[in-house]
Amino acid sequence: MTREEDKAAFASWLHRNHPGLGVGAVESLERYGNLLAEEARRINLVSRGDRCRVRMRHVRECLSAPLLERLPKGANILDVGSGGGLPGIPIALSRPDVNVLLVEPREKRAAFLERLRLLLPLPSVGVSGQTLEGTARQREGEHFDVAVSRAIAWTPGMVTAAKALLPDDGKILRLGSPKFHLSGVEVVDLEIGTQRAVQSWPRDRWEALPGAR
Repeated sequence: MTREEDKAAFASWLHRNHPGLGVGAVESLERYGNLLAEEARRINLVSRGDRCRVRMRHVRECLSAPLLERLPKGANILDVGSGGGLPGIPIALSRPDVNVLLVEPREKRAAFLERLRLLLPLPSVGVSGQTLEGTARQREGEHFDVAVSRAIAWTPGMVTAAKALLPDDGKILRLGSPKFHLSGVEVVDLEIGTQRAVQSWPRDRWEALPGAR
């Protein structure tokens, strides 16, 4: 797949699956895809094999119904290990009712996220250029409704920080393998053929997150 084919395929998918999106949101998603594809090579945001299909491989899964439907209306959302803004930026563009904090400690990536926030623009999005632990210390007393992440490795320190920022009934929505199974963790396929799922982790299962034990 070429970059132009990826762009055309994503535009068609977006029209079919999100017909209610406003023109502004669609244009911002198109621009985001362009910026992400351009920056992917410079700071290694995605694997080399995915650089020509960032929209259909990466942005699309962040706009999947099983993920968006699990975000409460008006939610304050943590995007942990945001990288190039996935899944937080597509969520913010498609769900104007939510607020998103992108947590990304790597300096170049955090700077890219700040640039995206201004260029798109994204008034409901903030950027924390610290670890999740540092974010919890800096934002002590603030509360978020849900955390989202892709297939990152969680540490015990990150779990402790998440518990400080999210309520007792808060959940972590993790994009990962549909083959994952753990009692108490809901796993829902995103789309037939994508080999990805949204995993809904309740608080009492966070210590079992990949990497946390």
